[in-house]
Amino acid sequence: MIDANTMREIAEPRVYLPRDAYRVFPRYTDETEEEHIYRCRPSGPTPADPQPLPSCESRDLGAPVADPREEVMRTFVSGATRDTDKEKLDYEGFLSPFTLPRYAEYMHSHRRQSDGELRDSDNWQKGIPLRRYMKSLWRHLIEAWIVHRLGGENVEYDIEEALCAVIFNASGYLHELLKGQDF
Repeated sequence: MIDANTMREIAEPRVYLPRDAYRVFPRYTDETEEEHIYRCRPSGPTPADPQPLPSCESRDLGAPVADPREEVMRTFVSGATRDTDKEKLDYEGFLSPFTLPRYAEYMHSHRRQSDGELRDSDNWQKGIPLRRYMKSLWRHLIEAWIVHRLGGENVEYDIEEALCAVIFNASGYLHELLKGQDF
């Protein structure tokens, strides 16, 4: 696949973006990186910038108009009211809908055991020692680093597989810590 802008060959993505992805990811349109960063900056307008630009959150059609630093309640166009959500965890914003399917593909492809049986998808939650997670995490981190450093040329590792393995081992390690496993 050839990138039309740079005329460089790029890897075929495994998870395809929908045609209207530009609404969520404007960098896939003609917007420059600087314009995107400026428009999506976390703080409001600066004194030198009295006109607020549309934020990345503007796709929420029911979003309140008031300054979120001052609001206690949100009132939507429909008349519905809710407490402000600025102190609530934003799972939808913290996770990527494009990386999770690729991670699930990775996890599914590693369910087959050496005896041919298919293990349950949550088998890892039964418990794996922290030291095993850490050793595997480092092996896959080194694989990803090698691909990154060499630009993907003449390497035996798959960057997506290595990154998914890093995610798995980091998540597994954290899972065990939260369950109370000692070092």
